[in-house]
Amino acid sequence: MAITTPPEITPYPEAPQRNQAESVFVPLANTFVASLEPRRVEMQALADWMKVTGDTVHQELQGAADAATQQAEAARDDARLAETGAQTAQGLAEGARDDALDAAEAAEGAARTFEDTAAGLAATGEGEYFTVPSASATGYLDLYRHEAGEAALKRTSASDAVVAQAEQARDESRDARDISQANANFKGRWVDQVGALAIPASVYHKGKYWMLLDALADVTAAEPGESGSWDYLYDGNPLAFGPGPQTLIAGDMTAGFFGEVSADELFRGDELALMVGVTEGVAQNSTAGWLKFAHNNKIKYIAKQTFRHAISWDHLYSRGIVYGTDDDGVAPRGTATNQLTTVDKDGSQFVVRLMTCANSDPFAESDPLFFTDDMHQMDIGGGSEWNELIYRVCADVPSDPLTDGMQADRHGGPQVGANWAAYTASELNITTGNGRYAWGQEHSDATSAYRVLRGYGGLAGFSRGIGSGVTHDRGWRPCLELIPNT
Repeated sequence: MAITTPPEITPYPEAPQRNQAESVFVPLANTFVASLEPRRVEMQALADWMKVTGDTVHQELQGAADAATQQAEAARDDARLAETGAQTAQGLAEGARDDALDAAEAAEGAARTFEDTAAGLAATGEGEYFTVPSASATGYLDLYRHEAGEAALKRTSASDAVVAQAEQARDESRDARDISQANANFKGRWVDQVGALAIPASVYHKGKYWMLLDALADVTAAEPGESGSWDYLYDGNPLAFGPGPQTLIAGDMTAGFFGEVSADELFRGDELALMVGVTEGVAQNSTAGWLKFAHNNKIKYIAKQTFRHAISWDHLYSRGIVYGTDDDGVAPRGTATNQLTTVDKDGSQFVVRLMTCANSDPFAESDPLFFTDDMHQMDIGGGSEWNELIYRVCADVPSDPLTDGMQADRHGGPQVGANWAAYTASELNITTGNGRYAWGQEHSDATSAYRVLRGYGGLAGFSRGIGSGVTHDRGWRPCLELIPNT
């Protein structure tokens, strides 16, 4: 019986490497995985061919009439096996589960297994095949051919470890494919989605990323983690820009506005007070939420309204929540206290402090224009977070007291830049209501005991009070500065 031409084996495509970037790894992984099934079919055809060929060679060798015929048959077999063995089977089992299994089947189907090559040679005749346990760390069985009294190695089938690695590579490539597809269709926070949502899509919700399984007519009716329409992908590293909206609605990272963040997404006022040990004063506006800003390439959250009134600057200092620095601050009062206090929320970490409210610390109360009708010319609040952030979300626009209607002798300086939002002063708990004068960080150069207060008499209002003072109009409006993830 003539030996037919062996089936052709398509080479593997380029395999992905674990250290490659996701944009490179995922396409390579998808191509590699897609090649495995066609490869398995080709390998099965090769295995069948090897079995038939082995049986044919065995029969022809056993039936040879004389030495000349045996030599001719052996030469023919050697040539064809050299063509179809080492050249076509080299490395076929490496790195893929199906390839490894088919290689093992081909080896087992072509010959018997012996303890070692000596036993295999003793039990087989010229041209017959046999296998022995592989000496290779990655091998399972070595396939040999009896050639002129020697054991000629033809191929090695893969070990269980190699099969397991192939299965792991397959699973990892599928996971990478799913994650890549989800990331490519990331929609942002679930709480920001409205209306219909089609697949593919993924969202972030409660510290995790989720992939949409079913198209939704109303995304708000299917909460990730509660609805079966979502599949958990992986725990989220904290959002790059912290809780709340991830896209600026105005401005840039030097000075910009993301929008509001609810108390549930960040902290309620009473919750934050408990975390940092604030006990003085009267709690209020606990669920008012936060305004989220970009400022000098940092993310800052400022309470929309004051969370406590009838509270002193000294009490806030004693809790380490005035300056936000890893020291005792610029101008301590009472017992010196380290001012670096942090809190965590869903994997994001924040420094808790007061806003900057003056153009320097100390501010220039000694200036002759201070508390005069020309005070706005000092621009005493210029460059502070109050002037650069709070000014630009209030409908009132400080400029010159002759035209802006604000109290001239308490004027913190003009606004620079257009508004990002138009909250009323009342919505921001400025001018009216308990705690309407918010404590800031800075102190007076004339009297160190005096600490800055903003919101006195209007948005531009700039005043100062003794740090120990406790009156119903003085309030705690915390600022949370996001600590970048490194």
